[in-house]
Amino acid sequence: GEPGTVPALDLIEARLRAADIASVRVRHTVSVPEDRGSWLELSGGARIAVTPLPANGAATAGTGGAALSGPLLDAGRGRLADFAGKRAAGAIVVLDADSGEGWTNAAMLGALAVVVRDPASLDRARLAALSVPATLPFPRFAAELPRPLPADATARLQSTVVWTPRTAWSLCALVPGAGTPPTHMGLITTGYEANGGMPNPGATRAWNAALLCEAALAQAADPPRRSALFVWNGARGEQFRGLREI
Repeated sequence: GEPGTVPALDLIEARLRAADIASVRVRHTVSVPEDRGSWLELSGGARIAVTPLPANGAATAGTGGAALSGPLLDAGRGRLADFAGKRAAGAIVVLDADSGEGWTNAAMLGALAVVVRDPASLDRARLAALSVPATLPFPRFAAELPRPLPADATARLQSTVVWTPRTAWSLCALVPGAGTPPTHMGLITTGYEANGGMPNPGATRAWNAALLCEAALAQAADPPRRSALFVWNGARGEQFRGLREI
């Protein structure tokens, strides 16, 4: 459902078209979280944009539009030792990008929310550690924050994230076999969309999408007896909706 999927499909289609392989797009409708405004306002008046991290389970990301106010607490990697002598209850806790599951300690200790520093360094593995599959409505964000934080700083955090319908696409290309009846056909499929909760170029699925292109081109150049339907499936974030609807 993100804009980057369309240029990705354009590249795949162009590769197939160059080998005279016809393709068709299949449309799907998915629900995606849309950030309607998220920011952290420091006690000195500076306002910093924050990016909501993916929701836990069925919870909604952000603060639901509510404003959360409290002291800013720098807890490094979020280990229990990092909270020693500090009061996390009622605070907005700031963690390092490599803090892993340290945010769960902040939640357990009564923090209002967590803001993770240095969003550019949040790769897929780090993002995975910043969420859980259980429905835990605890706000988590990423933002560029000063280091060290201003002494005795307080902040106000507000974020509105809503679910909105978007269009997702799958791409299908049939490569006929040599003399096999049309009822005999194999299905070869892969994803092409990037996963991840942060805006990124989305190269996660590039290698398997490219490999499927090469497989389709090879079959078209030297067809086996059985036909093959090649599918670059989309809408994977909704329990593989693209595969289920094709």
